[in-house]
Amino acid sequence: MPVSRLGPIRPKLIAGMWAIVFLVVPMLLGFISVGMGKDFNWDLKNYHYYVAYAYVTHRLGFDILPAQRQTFYNPLLELPFYYMVRHFPARVTGFLLGVVHGLNFSFVFLMTWSITKHGRRAVRFVIGLAAAVVAVIAPGFLSLLGNTMNDSLISLFVLSSLALLMAAHERMGSAPGSPILVRIAAAGLIIGLAAGLKPTAAVFAVGGAAALFIFNGSWLGRLRLFAMYSTAGVCGALLSAGFWWRQMYVRYGNPFLPYFNNIFRSPYVALDSWADTRFLPRHVWEYFVWPVLFSLDSYRVNQIKFLDIRFALLYVLCILAVLAAGVRRIQAARGKSPGVHSNLFRRRSGNVLFIFMVASFAVWMLSFSQYRYIVALELLVPLCLLLVLDRLIASRKLLLTIAAISAIVTLSVLKPFNWGRLPWDDPYFSVRAPGLHLSQDAVVVMLGWSPTAYVIPAFPPNYRFVRPEGNLNEGDAYGFFQEIKQLVQESKEAIYILYDENDRHVDLAASSSRLGIEIDTQDCAALVLDTPDKLLMCRAKQAP
Repeated sequence: MPVSRLGPIRPKLIAGMWAIVFLVVPMLLGFISVGMGKDFNWDLKNYHYYVAYAYVTHRLGFDILPAQRQTFYNPLLELPFYYMVRHFPARVTGFLLGVVHGLNFSFVFLMTWSITKHGRRAVRFVIGLAAAVVAVIAPGFLSLLGNTMNDSLISLFVLSSLALLMAAHERMGSAPGSPILVRIAAAGLIIGLAAGLKPTAAVFAVGGAAALFIFNGSWLGRLRLFAMYSTAGVCGALLSAGFWWRQMYVRYGNPFLPYFNNIFRSPYVALDSWADTRFLPRHVWEYFVWPVLFSLDSYRVNQIKFLDIRFALLYVLCILAVLAAGVRRIQAARGKSPGVHSNLFRRRSGNVLFIFMVASFAVWMLSFSQYRYIVALELLVPLCLLLVLDRLIASRKLLLTIAAISAIVTLSVLKPFNWGRLPWDDPYFSVRAPGLHLSQDAVVVMLGWSPTAYVIPAFPPNYRFVRPEGNLNEGDAYGFFQEIKQLVQESKEAIYILYDENDRHVDLAASSSRLGIEIDTQDCAALVLDTPDKLLMCRAKQAP
């Protein structure tokens, strides 16, 4: 074939490669999301749908604690799902969520592509594709595909911020000046936006800040980079959450209610930090082997069992890499050749990635250690494994062979999980109360700890939903309970009780006495739902 006829083919092939990465695979993951079933996790039933509805319909302060402590979470991240549910068929909502989450594949591929130094584009494409495939076939990511917990949405912010930092460091020596500063500021802005939307993303902001301190230059120059990154991050957080923090502070005296109330001392809740410590390591020695421990026992970091060895494998290889680096230093000091590595990946970008991973993981482990909060790190493990092998092995063929074997072993023992799925039907939430003659106005008291706020949008908008119980552990002396008790005892409207029959925390007698009401257990009706929940609604009245 003449060379002239090869010219037009090459651009078409390249365009086809990028189409696979940025269009075909995300759409495929969208279809997989639909095939997995309709997401119906605990958090979705408790607050993901409700807080967006409450924000759009201005119910903050009208309802009291219907979604328990999660009532006060930033609603901005929940609005896209809310509007999709209101305007699209349920399957379309699931598909769109899967496509957006599937862009994580594209980001991992792009990062791997940019850091690989092989001269042949086809080889770089295959390496990037393999790393991205192994990245998304992971328990955390699969459990969150098409899911509303938003960790796989926040990971898009994390990966893009990290990619900018890696690009900035790679070009630090060759192209100093404003392009580098713009990338660092953009990285800070993006991760700040993520932290404002979901505060657990703040661990990645720390990881990015730590990576800045390996940039070339003086310590004063690095501090300037840190100041720029941090300032941009604060601006990003204010853009995505400032409106909400201000509203929380003006209304309740704590911008992060209920968290850090030991500092802000709002009278509405207990003076506690409300930190979730369920999954933290229990002994000092566990901090030093944590990736291996939770790989062997996933209950240490997750409510549902799964099995995956990628973090343990990376941890062991990192220890070997550190030991190998020490040996090479000793050999170099003695005048011996320290050996070579395969040099398949860019070391400067790799250093940023390693520092980011280690610092983010450490802050996560010390803060809450809940697995789904590090789905962004889970996605980066395959690329990190390649980088570690690159520093251990001289032969590129051997490196890729060991990487392929590691991927096969990892995927062969993988046991994923999900947070709760249902068959698809429309509408996304189906709630009816046919056995009750609902009054025009009412106060609905939600008992127990079960996630039931998802039913609220199905009721008349003038119904007030209040929860004197739940995971906020409201004591009788605190402001929210006092508001609820006063509202119930002074209500001129009908009073209903809503609770889950299967909720072990429900004690009708104790709740009646605490609120000063009488519950008519003979005048109850079951809500008709398309879920396994068994919700009862009963009439009540003030006690004489």
